[in-house]
Amino acid sequence: MRFVARCKNALLVLVVSLACALGVPSTALAAGSVDSSGKEVSASETADATKPTWDYSGVRLSATRVTSGQSVIVEPQVSGDLDGATYNYVWQRGGSWADGDWGSTVRDTGRGTSDATCELAPASAGRYTVYV
Repeated sequence: MRFVARCKNALLVLVVSLACALGVPSTALAAGSVDSSGKEVSASETADATKPTWDYSGVRLSATRVTSGQSVIVEPQVSGDLDGATYNYVWQRGGSWADGDWGSTVRDTGRGTSDATCELAPASAGRYTVYV
């Protein structure tokens, strides 16, 4: 899925940050509780898990400034074991988290995306920070 917001007038400067977070599966599952008679019961189960191995080296932008009608492709520079990786592209305008000043893949679609790039075309002029 692509995350696209419409661009209007003026010049746009993008400032980019990256915060990659890939979930690491749990190595043990355990539960403990008390049954209806008050007797303590417990159960445990183990599962094999390995930590994903991946490297992050930055973000590539198709442009650092755009004008009305232009968009920017955001591409995190990651390599390694990305099997099952999902991305949440988050944008923020002018350092504000007020409604209309930010958006994200998860906010707009309800889930992360497996797309390793994102097309960003902000609706208002300003300085934007993009988090992946």
